Amino acid sequence: MTYSSVAARISGIKAARTPGKIAVSFSVEDRSLQWTTRPAGGDTARLTVLLVSLDKDRNIQSSIASTLDIAVKNSTEVATGQLQTVKEIGVTPKTCSVRLVVRDSSGRIGTADIAAADIARSTHNAASRCDLH
Repeated sequence: MTYSSVAARISGIKAARTPGKIAVSFSVEDRSLQWTTRPAGGDTARLTVLLVSLDKDRNIQSSIASTLDIAVKNSTEVATGQLQTVKEIGVTPKTCSVRLVVRDSSGRIGTADIAAADIARSTHNAASRCDLH
């Protein structure tokens, strides 16, 4: 079975300026999105972005969702690029992973995960409750 999804990739994480949060940098390959023609000219794509922090038992600790609308003048501009953005999410000492979910207007999704060790490095926490093996 062929699975066609949105190509999402986490490119970095760091402690956010807001205490108790991390900033997640990620990119989405523009060729993997559903583009539609705008009446005024050009093309547009709509993304729903969800970040979820999870504990070691995969229980949700916090989440944040947002919608991104992207517009380009010419569809040739979407041939090979990476759309990049940053979103923040709250983390607690119980947070063991963060999952990024990206969904385009056609319903296709892409996911990427951040492991406990990376979260611990960015927040300077020991992540003692997480299995770091």
